[in-house]
Amino acid sequence: MEKRLIKTIFAIVAAIFTFLPPTFAQETGFLESEKATFLYMDTKTLDMDYDGEKIRFTSMRDGTLRLTSANLKHDYLSFIPYDGKMGGVGYAVRPIYTIFPGMTFIEIIADVGAHAKNCGYWLI
Repeated sequence: MEKRLIKTIFAIVAAIFTFLPPTFAQETGFLESEKATFLYMDTKTLDMDYDGEKIRFTSMRDGTLRLTSANLKHDYLSFIPYDGKMGGVGYAVRPIYTIFPGMTFIEIIADVGAHAKNCGYWLI
Protein backbone atom coordinates (compact mmCIF):
# COMPACT_ATOMS: atom_id res chain seq x y z
CA MET A 1 0.00 0.00 0.00
CA GLU A 2 2.79 2.42 0.91
CA LYS A 3 4.62 1.80 -2.39
CA ARG A 4 1.41 2.49 -4.29
CA LEU A 5 0.92 5.79 -2.46
CA ILE A 6 4.51 6.86 -3.20
CA LYS A 7 4.09 5.96 -6.90
CA THR A 8 0.84 7.96 -7.06
CA ILE A 9 2.44 11.01 -5.44
CA PHE A 10 5.43 10.75 -7.77
CA ALA A 11 3.10 10.54 -10.80
CA ILE A 12 1.18 13.65 -9.65
CA VAL A 13 4.41 15.65 -9.10
CA ALA A 14 5.75 14.53 -12.49
CA ALA A 15 2.50 15.59 -14.18
CA ILE A 16 2.62 19.02 -12.53
CA PHE A 17 6.21 19.65 -13.69
CA THR A 18 5.40 18.36 -17.16
CA PHE A 19 2.58 20.85 -17.77
CA LEU A 20 3.97 23.90 -15.96
CA PRO A 21 5.85 26.48 -18.06
CA PRO A 22 9.57 26.58 -17.37
CA THR A 23 10.52 28.99 -14.63
CA PHE A 24 13.43 30.45 -16.63
CA ALA A 25 11.12 31.86 -19.34
CA GLN A 26 10.49 35.49 -18.47
CA GLU A 27 8.78 38.32 -20.25
CA THR A 28 11.09 40.87 -21.86
CA GLY A 29 10.35 44.45 -20.87
CA PHE A 30 11.09 47.38 -23.16
CA LEU A 31 12.32 50.80 -22.18
CA GLU A 32 11.03 53.90 -23.90
CA SER A 33 13.14 54.38 -27.00
CA GLU A 34 14.83 57.48 -28.22
CA LYS A 35 13.22 59.60 -30.89
CA ALA A 36 14.10 58.35 -34.36
CA THR A 37 16.72 60.15 -36.41
CA PHE A 38 15.46 60.75 -39.95
CA LEU A 39 18.16 60.27 -42.58
CA TYR A 40 17.23 62.27 -45.68
CA MET A 41 18.44 65.36 -47.53
CA ASP A 42 20.46 67.29 -44.90
CA THR A 43 21.07 64.44 -42.44
CA LYS A 44 22.97 61.74 -44.27
CA THR A 45 24.77 59.87 -41.47
CA LEU A 46 24.02 58.65 -37.98
CA ASP A 47 26.75 57.41 -35.64
CA MET A 48 25.81 55.29 -32.63
CA ASP A 49 27.16 52.75 -30.18
CA TYR A 50 25.91 49.20 -30.54
CA ASP A 51 27.08 46.36 -28.34
CA GLY A 52 30.31 48.19 -27.47
CA GLU A 53 31.12 49.08 -31.08
CA LYS A 54 30.77 52.37 -32.94
CA ILE A 55 28.58 51.95 -36.03
CA ARG A 56 27.40 54.31 -38.75
CA PHE A 57 24.25 54.47 -40.87
CA THR A 58 24.71 56.33 -44.16
CA SER A 59 21.92 57.34 -46.53
CA MET A 60 23.26 56.96 -50.06
CA ARG A 61 22.32 58.93 -53.18
CA ASP A 62 20.86 55.82 -54.81
CA GLY A 63 18.28 55.43 -52.00
CA THR A 64 19.98 52.65 -50.05
CA LEU A 65 20.95 52.82 -46.39
CA ARG A 66 24.32 51.34 -45.46
CA LEU A 67 25.33 50.05 -42.03
CA THR A 68 29.08 50.11 -41.54
CA SER A 69 31.61 50.37 -38.76
CA ALA A 70 32.20 54.02 -37.82
CA ASN A 71 35.71 53.85 -39.29
CA LEU A 72 34.23 52.44 -42.56
CA LYS A 73 36.47 49.35 -42.44
CA HIS A 74 33.51 46.92 -42.23
CA ASP A 75 30.39 47.04 -44.40
CA TYR A 76 27.71 45.09 -42.49
CA LEU A 77 24.36 45.54 -44.22
CA SER A 78 22.61 47.49 -46.96
CA PHE A 79 18.91 48.28 -46.75
CA ILE A 80 17.06 48.65 -50.05
CA PRO A 81 13.44 49.88 -50.28
CA TYR A 82 11.15 47.06 -51.35
CA ASP A 83 8.95 48.98 -53.80
CA GLY A 84 11.76 49.55 -56.30
CA LYS A 85 11.74 53.35 -56.04
CA MET A 86 15.24 54.42 -55.22
CA GLY A 87 14.92 58.22 -55.26
CA GLY A 88 13.56 60.32 -52.41
CA VAL A 89 13.72 57.58 -49.79
CA GLY A 90 14.06 58.61 -46.15
CA TYR A 91 15.00 56.36 -43.25
CA ALA A 92 13.91 56.75 -39.62
CA VAL A 93 16.46 54.98 -37.39
CA ARG A 94 16.08 54.49 -33.64
CA PRO A 95 17.37 52.17 -30.94
CA ILE A 96 14.94 50.07 -28.89
CA TYR A 97 16.19 48.90 -25.50
CA THR A 98 15.07 45.84 -23.54
CA ILE A 99 15.25 45.45 -19.78
CA PHE A 100 15.36 41.72 -19.13
CA PRO A 101 17.76 40.70 -20.63
CA GLY A 102 19.44 43.99 -21.45
CA MET A 103 19.66 44.15 -25.24
CA THR A 104 19.49 46.80 -27.94
CA PHE A 105 17.59 46.47 -31.20
CA ILE A 106 17.61 49.00 -34.01
CA GLU A 107 14.36 49.83 -35.81
CA ILE A 108 14.56 51.19 -39.35
CA ILE A 109 11.50 52.51 -41.20
CA ALA A 110 11.83 53.63 -44.83
CA ASP A 111 9.35 55.88 -46.59
CA VAL A 112 9.15 57.64 -49.93
CA GLY A 113 7.19 60.51 -51.41
CA ALA A 114 5.25 63.49 -50.08
CA HIS A 115 2.77 61.24 -48.27
CA ALA A 116 5.49 59.08 -46.67
CA LYS A 117 4.50 55.78 -48.29
CA ASN A 118 6.12 52.98 -46.32
CA CYS A 119 8.70 51.15 -48.42
CA GLY A 120 10.65 49.18 -45.85
CA TYR A 121 10.80 48.03 -42.24
CA TRP A 122 13.69 46.32 -40.49
CA LEU A 123 14.34 45.36 -36.86
CA ILE A 124 17.95 44.35 -36.24
